[in-house]
Amino acid sequence: MSTELWGELDGAQWGAWKHNPITEAFFAYLADWKANEERWILHAFMAGGFTDTSPDASRNPHVMRGQVLALQHVMQIDYRAIRDWYAEKAEEEANAVDDRGNAGADEPDRAA
Repeated sequence: MSTELWGELDGAQWGAWKHNPITEAFFAYLADWKANEERWILHAFMAGGFTDTSPDASRNPHVMRGQVLALQHVMQIDYRAIRDWYAEKAEEEANAVDDRGNAGADEPDRAA
């Protein structure tokens, strides 16, 4: 895990990245893409052509809904949420016990 990397960053650095013109342009693109997908979903639904059997897997309603929700999550995440998630994972890893009773065992990441 990248806990070491996050331990070196602070909120001010996150803020500088978040408000960098390139980052802002990228997030504007994500917002536009998300709005476009939502319009497409609504249009397809209203036209009756939005079904689970779409031949194009990328236009499957469940896939598209998942993509839009994941994108929304990425667009809204903040420094504290990431920092706290890594702190939680580090604590879980430190307290983990494997099948033989050994502390600190590597366990697969089950977050998401």
